[in-house]
Amino acid sequence: MSDTTDVEITVSDVNDNAPEFRKPSYTGSVPEDALVGTSVVQISALDADMSLNGRIRYALGTENSGDGSFVVDPTSGIIRTAKILDRESVGVYDLIVYAIDRGSPSLSGSVEVKIRVDDVNDSPPVFDSDKIVMYIAENSPVGSTVGEIHARDPDEGMNALVQYSIIGESYY
Repeated sequence: MSDTTDVEITVSDVNDNAPEFRKPSYTGSVPEDALVGTSVVQISALDADMSLNGRIRYALGTENSGDGSFVVDPTSGIIRTAKILDRESVGVYDLIVYAIDRGSPSLSGSVEVKIRVDDVNDSPPVFDSDKIVMYIAENSPVGSTVGEIHARDPDEGMNALVQYSIIGESYY
């Protein structure tokens, strides 16, 4: 005698896969005058596990957090500005972002994110001295060099070019 029956076997997922980012690294740029909360770049990771074992949250690494200049949305992976930026102080931020699954124990993966702060013409040129005195003999030929002045601008590129002009009254 014999009997048959259907047996259903469900394989339970074990948290054996760490989240993996879709790219080996991410880059973004933001102007230095961007408002707080401006989106810079979105990161994304996948986890092959199921259920909570495969659900991911994102977090900035404490070792390279950008001194609080950026935040990452734990669900979407969007990195935003968290405070006013100044390219003259920090031109490039190298962040580490983690994707952490909700398994027990949790597994994580990390990725480097480089954010370049684009220059805005927000710094005036500065002379080496507040007062420049030059002398020239009264019998010097027309076109003689009286001296050289130098100013520097902490901005970069076209924003750092300094143009000189003489303004004021002429004395005869």
